[in-house]
Amino acid sequence: MNYLCRIELEDTEPKIWRTFAFDPDITFHQLHQIVQTVMGWTDTHLYEFEVGNRSFEGPDLEFGDGEGMSGNAVKATVSTYWKPIIGSAIRYMYDFGDGWEHTIVLTETADEAEAPVCLDGERRCPPEDVGGAWRYTELLEALADPASPDRKSFMRWIDDPDFDPGTFSVDEVNELLRNNRDAFIPKTGRKRGKAATGPDKPVKLTKAALKKHLNQLDEEQLAELVLECFGISKDVQRYLEVKLFGDAAAERLFAECRKKVVDEFFPERGQPKLRLKEAKKAISDFKKLTGDERRTLELNVVYVECGVKFARDYGVQYDSFFNSVSSVFADVVSAISASGSEALFKEYVERLEGIIDDSEHTWWGFYEDLYAAYSELKRDEN
Repeated sequence: MNYLCRIELEDTEPKIWRTFAFDPDITFHQLHQIVQTVMGWTDTHLYEFEVGNRSFEGPDLEFGDGEGMSGNAVKATVSTYWKPIIGSAIRYMYDFGDGWEHTIVLTETADEAEAPVCLDGERRCPPEDVGGAWRYTELLEALADPASPDRKSFMRWIDDPDFDPGTFSVDEVNELLRNNRDAFIPKTGRKRGKAATGPDKPVKLTKAALKKHLNQLDEEQLAELVLECFGISKDVQRYLEVKLFGDAAAERLFAECRKKVVDEFFPERGQPKLRLKEAKKAISDFKKLTGDERRTLELNVVYVECGVKFARDYGVQYDSFFNSVSSVFADVVSAISASGSEALFKEYVERLEGIIDDSEHTWWGFYEDLYAAYSELKRDEN
């Protein structure tokens, strides 16, 4: 299968965009390399993908004890976390200093898995280290006005004296993709265009196959299978507890996950580990095991509150830290807006405003990011 996508660089006008296709069995790091090629970046900065409530960072981005705040982009495959749902989107952040944020939308899929190809696009991507979208807008204005007093200072950011922001060549991009083809395809070594047959065909248990096999088991065999699963995995134990004991079990699991989140910032003993990856995983696991949107929302709010308090108390100076907290805050706002619940709005509005107030003077742009996300909060006043 191939994913056909449209990628746009946010906060630029006119829009800078590309359409391209790739095999989703590649890793997020390989997708990063493809995006760098089709957009025209030089791959000289750190990056992060956000897929739902998960994030994946590049191999050189470390934080704290070196385990990283997010999933490993070199190991995680795109198809595992981004399912083929037409219209679904992921976010790609490049250069945490300039903050180049891209949105990648899945527009369609194709049956055949092929090497990546660029299909269309418009406009050249900005020069590296220009200062972000707003600064690039100023650069374009200066270039368009020969009398601009800022023109000379901006020219130092441009390596190409013939820089034309309106140009883009699909052919040049595809030549680069072809020249680096081996780096942009899955590393599984599977043969293209040939379905696995005979004894070499991999065995995969689908829902349909599972249902078929379960229907062939008697009651005693089913009970034995469930008991074996219970003994193998902690997650299965928790899932069965929630299924069998309902809200009481969900509340107990919620308390455990809340403690995990808080402990990463403010442990009862020892120094903070600040493994944001682990805190977010606790929230993700809770949602997966319980399907409880309301308590998941509360865990996300606690995550943001802890993040802001930690920033104030310890003076954190990592863009990736604030990007993570801002992202979760935006998810909270979206969830409350999507619920259409006036009661939910009233329950959280003071805490959200308190988060914004406490974020002031913590890190450049952090307060503004939270305030901008909060301004998107919609309430149902009927």
